[in-house]
Amino acid sequence: MSLRAHHSQQVRPRQPPPPSRGKIDSGGGFRAPQNHSTEWNSVINSRSICSRPRICLKFGQMDPARILESGRALPAKLTVPPAPERHVPRTRLHRLLRRGPFAGDPRPSVTLVCAPAGFGKTTLMASWTAHQPLRPRHDHLAWLTLDHTHNDPLTLWPDILTSLGGGDGPWLTPGSPSPHGAQQFVIAVEETARRRGRTCLVLDDVHNLHDPVVLRHLDLLIRYQPECLDLVLCSRTTPPLGLHRLSVEGRMWEVTAADLAFGPAQAAEVFACHGVRLSEADLRHVMTSTEGWPEGVAFLAEALASSPPGTEIESLLRTGSHMAGHLIAEVVAKLSPLEREVLDAISPCEHVSTALATALTGRADAGAVLERLAHRILLVTQWGPALDEYRCHGLLQSHLRNDLSGRDPAHLAALHRRAAAWYAGHGEPVAALQHAAHGRDPDLLAHLVDTQGLSLVLAGRGTALLELADTLPPTVTARPSAGLVLLLASLIAGDKASAERRLARLGTEPHAERKPRVRHLRTCVDQYRARLSGNLPVRSGETSDFLQDPDLGLLALVNHAAAEFAVGQHRTAAKALKRALGLATGHHWHYAALHCLAHLASVAAVDEDFPSVLAAAERALRYADEHDLAGTAANCLAHAVAGWAGYQTLDENDARRHTERATELRRASNDRNVCLAVHTLAAALRLDGCPTDEHTLRALREKWAGVTPGDPVPPMLVAIAAPIEYHAALRLHRADWAAGTEHRARRLLGISGDTQLMRAHSLARMNDYHEARRVLKTITAEDVRFHLGPNRIQAHLMAAVLAGRERDTVIANNHLHTALELAEGLRSLRPFATAGRPIRDLLAARAGKLGHHNAFAEEILAKTKPATNATEDTFTPRERQLLIALATPATTREMADELNVSVNTVKTHLRSAYRKLDARSRREAVMIARRNGLL
Repeated sequence: MSLRAHHSQQVRPRQPPPPSRGKIDSGGGFRAPQNHSTEWNSVINSRSICSRPRICLKFGQMDPARILESGRALPAKLTVPPAPERHVPRTRLHRLLRRGPFAGDPRPSVTLVCAPAGFGKTTLMASWTAHQPLRPRHDHLAWLTLDHTHNDPLTLWPDILTSLGGGDGPWLTPGSPSPHGAQQFVIAVEETARRRGRTCLVLDDVHNLHDPVVLRHLDLLIRYQPECLDLVLCSRTTPPLGLHRLSVEGRMWEVTAADLAFGPAQAAEVFACHGVRLSEADLRHVMTSTEGWPEGVAFLAEALASSPPGTEIESLLRTGSHMAGHLIAEVVAKLSPLEREVLDAISPCEHVSTALATALTGRADAGAVLERLAHRILLVTQWGPALDEYRCHGLLQSHLRNDLSGRDPAHLAALHRRAAAWYAGHGEPVAALQHAAHGRDPDLLAHLVDTQGLSLVLAGRGTALLELADTLPPTVTARPSAGLVLLLASLIAGDKASAERRLARLGTEPHAERKPRVRHLRTCVDQYRARLSGNLPVRSGETSDFLQDPDLGLLALVNHAAAEFAVGQHRTAAKALKRALGLATGHHWHYAALHCLAHLASVAAVDEDFPSVLAAAERALRYADEHDLAGTAANCLAHAVAGWAGYQTLDENDARRHTERATELRRASNDRNVCLAVHTLAAALRLDGCPTDEHTLRALREKWAGVTPGDPVPPMLVAIAAPIEYHAALRLHRADWAAGTEHRARRLLGISGDTQLMRAHSLARMNDYHEARRVLKTITAEDVRFHLGPNRIQAHLMAAVLAGRERDTVIANNHLHTALELAEGLRSLRPFATAGRPIRDLLAARAGKLGHHNAFAEEILAKTKPATNATEDTFTPRERQLLIALATPATTREMADELNVSVNTVKTHLRSAYRKLDARSRREAVMIARRNGLL
């Protein structure tokens, strides 16, 4: 409801006031005495300029005679300020204003543009008001820049009314009627705006208003805002006005410091306006330092443009006297001693919680002080999900810290030590180490590395620890415990050179250490390093000695699992990995947990179905994404396992996608076995696409040539790589390479189903089918061990093909059924693709006669369809109809009757179809059509 309507309901006939002296009424306003001067009474009893009912005046405690004193506002206050010389257009914010507060809603709105000094509030509104197309719904614009003099209603009201009047004349001059109180002032504003049409009133620098009466009057204007008036309030702080009600009603819009801050593109444009072109690194540095503060960006651009060539941004930030002076004038100089003390204390930290602020200051009220500052100066902001943390703008924090460093460096170092102790006690070891380094306390640093370093590495923060290591004093890194932790971090990060340097600084005898924890750490790190390099003796010792320290226990379990997996003890390895995973998740050691998940997926690949293997790998990949570990070496194995599952299920897209990612991450891995697995899988996919790629095969042979008996390479990995290399060599007619691969596999695996399968292939190639079938009969027995399930399937498929060649149909069918049974259980289709055309012919001949395996057989035929010239497009519609009929028991007469043609016509079409299929009989035509995916 407008104030005009409100008063039409509320005003009653005026009663004569009782005789008395002037006094303050219940509303805090001045009520004139009855016996006052005739001039005063004439003002009170007169009708307003808007012909409104007479209302009791409520001005606060002020001399009534001052109401008649007023002058015109200074012209500069009423003028829209000009844009700066190098002005960057704020097109996005203009669109925000046009689509937000000044969009289709006809109701009056209030827009609060609130940000610290230098964020371009005035420039934004000046550029917006200068262009009529940006404010299409307004007929008139009024602007008033406020200062401290406007804390008097008799200054504020005339200036607002004059700005709205568009210069038609002052509203309050001697002899002119006066608006009756704040209410009458609002009515006068409404009348003025109504005559002008839809009006937008911009009040700039609202933060200069602090008088309670003035703020109450302005709040009344907002509460009874005229329908034809939109308000824009520009302020450095949120004004104490009743804006929340408008927000609930949807009439309150806010442009914040985050909206006004420059993005990288705008910052680059500012520098370009000064003739400076920044590199991407310098632009990132500018954005990090200024956080998009427009004035800070403009200062750096101007300073860099006027500096000698080669001047660095960092030097300008250190010597930025202009920015420092601006901060001192606008923020720091206005702080109370208590506020300055609290901000100085938190300046070493990027952000602080209330508890940390209390620890740094020693004051229980530190949180309350910061909360007040966050509401008063926008360079201090509340932060975090519960808004219980605080941070200073980067430039303010830098200024406070540099100033404290110059005034009292010892106090700054003490603050860093307090922060280090607090972070260490609250589970943030990286922050603790960083502050301990700045606190110049070697003993504290050494203690933190000893107690927190291994946890950091297991949590995936080893890179941060290594970056910090360069700043640590030699007295810290020379200690065995610290050196071992840093060595482990280098190994996990894939930094071999750094690992070798750190290893050289350590002694060679682990038992020389006196402390049991250091001895155990040395043993664990040595085993881990040896396992990565492939020199670890096969060990399956107990890990109970290490388990009283969870971090050492976890590392010991991981080494134990690797040793067991290397000798084919998959169940024992899985058991150790699951125990390690429980420790890792319980202590939030995310990298170690990812390592366990990825290796559990690789263990699953030994004998579980491939959808389950893929699910295990994807679980590891999701965990990596959730904990920002997607680019780590542990994630390399997860991608490799997922790629292997895709390779086996003939999902080429998934296989290639995961293998490419694993290849990228392989550079970060020091694990020899993981690198072998990734290289083998990548070679398999390349050879699958180009079977005659000799370069790829040669590279694969070179990778495996260095693997010797006794190396801790999992048998499963050998069983994967050897058949891939063997068959590729045969396709290239390199029998010598194939024989070498078979010999190496036998040395690494011994006599197993995997190696005997290659022997059977070699015998068959020499046309010794009888001996090949004898070998296959032996290895297809259930008690013969295969290190890889798909190899057992391959053995049954080869046995079926050789039996079919000898017309031993019963045995061929038995082996085919067994292969289908095994393959369907594992969802392994790759062996059928490797077996090639002979097995496709066998499946096509048995189509529809495989019982519950029929659907799986059809899936195999569909996914292993070879390239052929005989496609569906090759045949006419009539020929396609007859091909379908050929697979049924229908006779040619029945086909002719079904198609309503003659028998001779059917025979003519069938001869054409046979010719296109290169078939000589109906049975052969059906087999070829099925093999080529035409049926």
